[in-house]
Amino acid sequence: MQDSNPKDALIHEIHLEKSIGISFESVKSEYVMKLPEHINQQRKHSSYQRVKLELMSENQPPVKIGLPFAPVGIKYFVQGATFYGYNSEGVRDLGWGCAWRTIQTILSAKNINISFENLFHLFGRSDVLKLLYGDKYSHTFSPLTKFAPYDLESGWAEPFIGEMVMHFYNLSAVLETVNGIPGNCNAPQDVFHHKPLNFQTFIERLIKHFRRDNAAPVMIDDGFFAINIIGIGRDGSNTILWIADPHILDSAYQEIESESNEKTHPGLYQITLDNLGKQIHCSLNDIDKHQIPHMFSFGSYSGCHFDGKNWMVLFPL
Repeated sequence: MQDSNPKDALIHEIHLEKSIGISFESVKSEYVMKLPEHINQQRKHSSYQRVKLELMSENQPPVKIGLPFAPVGIKYFVQGATFYGYNSEGVRDLGWGCAWRTIQTILSAKNINISFENLFHLFGRSDVLKLLYGDKYSHTFSPLTKFAPYDLESGWAEPFIGEMVMHFYNLSAVLETVNGIPGNCNAPQDVFHHKPLNFQTFIERLIKHFRRDNAAPVMIDDGFFAINIIGIGRDGSNTILWIADPHILDSAYQEIESESNEKTHPGLYQITLDNLGKQIHCSLNDIDKHQIPHMFSFGSYSGCHFDGKNWMVLFPL
């Protein structure tokens, strides 16, 4: 007799509990309680090899965001969040975990600190994502292709996953696009309920967002790179964005001095955009690249512009 898939058994229990009238909160609590057992089962299951959560002897320590580290020119910004970059917590996710890290960074602003492994296994399954989506929007979707991190060879998350994570924790968030849906998007397109924002409308939304008390980081994703926006300022007609980029790290954690002579992580940098969304300056270009020898890819910061480029965006509320 063939062994049943532990994932399928767990999802069946969740659907069964909902069908007999048990509250969604009870379903979630049961799911969290069973998570350690589920992770142990997954480690033994052959399909677990699609993504290896490899432990490291060294790790990149998470970094607090806010004063006194706010750079010159940034007027409104996040306070009290924690920046998670690649290889935080001693888990090697270099090359595939950027979106999960940006979600961790958002959750930290809400005083929710969940490990990378738990986050991946709690929200990587398609049936669970459909369950959360159906509870939030009272209807389901029928994707024609694989979309859940569990089903993707890459294991990538996206802002849609972040929206479902926020809903799980009873936190409000809005999923948007800028200019359109990126071509490399894995999420079903019918989860994007609003018309695309243009660049100017997007900037207005960002200013309004970061002017709020206790504003959380915003997640943006172009289909290849996911990063957080953690602050905003203006320089005449130009816009300055403060970025938390999980792709940029170094094994020695060599902190770089900011203009205010404070120490800051190289993954926290600023970009300046003109009124069309073209990037005209990045503070990383002012730094000797030998100081950040283990940067994963310059594409994350050089590609951070909005002139003719499509983005997925998650605004936590």
